[in-house]
Amino acid sequence: MEQLRNSINRFYSLPDKDWDIFTSIWKPDTIAKNEILTRVGEVEKHMYFVNKGVLRGFFVHQDSEFTLGFSYDGDFSGIPDSFMNQVPSMYFLETLSPCEVLKTTYDKLQQAFDASREVERLSRIMAEKMLYGFSLRQVELQCMSAEERFKAFLRRSPHLLQMIPQKYLASYLNMAPETFSRLIRNVRI
Repeated sequence: MEQLRNSINRFYSLPDKDWDIFTSIWKPDTIAKNEILTRVGEVEKHMYFVNKGVLRGFFVHQDSEFTLGFSYDGDFSGIPDSFMNQVPSMYFLETLSPCEVLKTTYDKLQQAFDASREVERLSRIMAEKMLYGFSLRQVELQCMSAEERFKAFLRRSPHLLQMIPQKYLASYLNMAPETFSRLIRNVRI
């Protein structure tokens, strides 16, 4: 729970009594590599906190996979729009490595919201940060060249080069694997 608390404290400091409510809803789990946790059309059952490992959100269009994002040590994971609205998912969630996670359900999170205004506030602040991140990503995808997207990625998350296969990083950056390979050889920050 220490890693969870450190991650939460980046957003908001919960008082101890509210922290107890929040931590009571999480259960540990281990998940094998290459496990599909959520499929298109399923309602996301869990929100995850990643203690160790890497997960990937992706969708398939015309037999090609498109990576939407990654979560790894210290991140929350899941299909947020499906989980928060309890609607069928439009994409998949899979593990790229063996994972150690904490997980909770929608009902347990709602109970924590009912029990603690501070936990509900934390969730709102986290949703605001997530929306901000999605907005920045949209600008990058719409307005930047492949090289600019690659450089922005290297400034923000260079450690992912060691954690995630290049084909998934290329997909995430909306470029061909060959373009990613060329940029990794030629671009210096």
